[in-house]
Amino acid sequence: MLGWVLFRAEGLGQARDFYAAMASLDFGALAPGVDAVLARQQAIALLLGLASVVLPRDFVTRRFVTGGWSGAPLAVVALTPYAAIVVAAGSFSPFLYFQF
Repeated sequence: MLGWVLFRAEGLGQARDFYAAMASLDFGALAPGVDAVLARQQAIALLLGLASVVLPRDFVTRRFVTGGWSGAPLAVVALTPYAAIVVAAGSFSPFLYFQF
């Protein structure tokens, strides 16, 4: 992640600002650009994805699946297509290398 900052930043000063923001423990309000494009559906998809990664596997599978299910938690399997549609329907994001 640290290496991508050099591709994204327009100069060393901006790269320094990015690194400072990444290392900061200030959990204030979202940046205005992020707040403008983060809709309710994207926030729900983000929270579900975060929950599927953070929650222990036994916690999820024991509550939603009975029997010997050994795959991914049922909630993740059921909501993956929805999350993909929400992400695909988002705003246009130009390819990173076109900034050069």
